[in-house]
Amino acid sequence: MVDLELVHKLRQKGLNWNEIVEVVPEASDNTRKLYLGFLVGKYGDSKTDRLWLLDEDDKPIDRRVGVIGDVHLPFEHPNYLQFCIDTFIEHRVTDIVFIGDLVDNHAISRHQTSTKALSPTQEYEMVLNKIKTWTLTFPKAYFLEGNHDSIPSRQLATLGMPDFYLREYKDLWDLPNEWKINVEFVIDNVLYFHGINSMGKDGALNSALNNRMSTVQGHAHSFLGCKYSANKRDIIFGMNVGCGIDNESYAMEYGKNFVKKPTLGCGVVYSSVEAYAIPMSEKHFRSGNKEV
Repeated sequence: MVDLELVHKLRQKGLNWNEIVEVVPEASDNTRKLYLGFLVGKYGDSKTDRLWLLDEDDKPIDRRVGVIGDVHLPFEHPNYLQFCIDTFIEHRVTDIVFIGDLVDNHAISRHQTSTKALSPTQEYEMVLNKIKTWTLTFPKAYFLEGNHDSIPSRQLATLGMPDFYLREYKDLWDLPNEWKINVEFVIDNVLYFHGINSMGKDGALNSALNNRMSTVQGHAHSFLGCKYSANKRDIIFGMNVGCGIDNESYAMEYGKNFVKKPTLGCGVVYSSVEAYAIPMSEKHFRSGNKEV
C-alpha cells in the first residue's frame, strides 16, 4: 500500500515523480491517479497539485481538452463526476470544457413538470450545493451555455422582461471567475458548442462539415462517438460527447418510452485531428447505482 501522505510531503518538497519512486519504490503510474483522488478527498480542491498534467520529468505536456457532457444538475448520475476525473487523469487533460446544460432547471421549465418535482427554491438550493463539488474539482473551465441553462432568461423573455432583471450566470450559481462562459469556443482550431439545432447520430459531423472545422457538441443525449471526414487538404472530426444524467430521475421521465436512451460518457480532444469519445465504464455506471 502506497503511503500517499508521504508522497504528498515529497511533492511539497519539490521532488518530481521519478525521484518519488526512488524514495517510495512501490509507487507507480497508477499512484498518480490514487494521489489525485487523495488530494481531492483530503483538501476538496484539485488545485492543490495538478500532478497528472506533468510528464515523467515534470515537464508540461501538450494541451489536451477534457469535455464534460450534459450534466443536468441536480439530476446527474451519482458517479459521473468521478468518471470524468478518472478519465481526465488517465488522458492527462490540461483544459476542461463543459459542453452545456450543466443545470436542468426542471422546476421552472416551460414544459410540464413532474408531480414529484421539488419546488423551484428547493431545486435551486440543491443545485447550488452540488455545483460546488464541480467548481472545486475544476476551478478553471470553458463553459458553453445550453438550452436548459438559458431557461431563466427565456422565461423572462416570455414575460416580456429583459435579461437585466436576471443575475449574471456566474453570480446565479456562484461560479469561479476563472470559468469562461460563451455560446461557443474555438480552442486549437476545434469548435466547441452545445449543439442546439444539431441533433441525431451525425449531428456533430454535420456541424463539422458545415463549419469545415473539427467540432465537439453535446445536447443529443443518446449519441456518443467521433466521426472523421477528409478531403485533399485536411481531415476533421465531429464528436458527440454523450451526457452524465441519471435516467432514473423524475426529470427524465419524459423519455421513459423512448427507444434510444441516454449514453453516458465524455470526450478528450488531443488536437484538431485526434479526439476520443469515451463511454462510462461498467464500474462507474453500476457502483452506487440505486438499481443495484
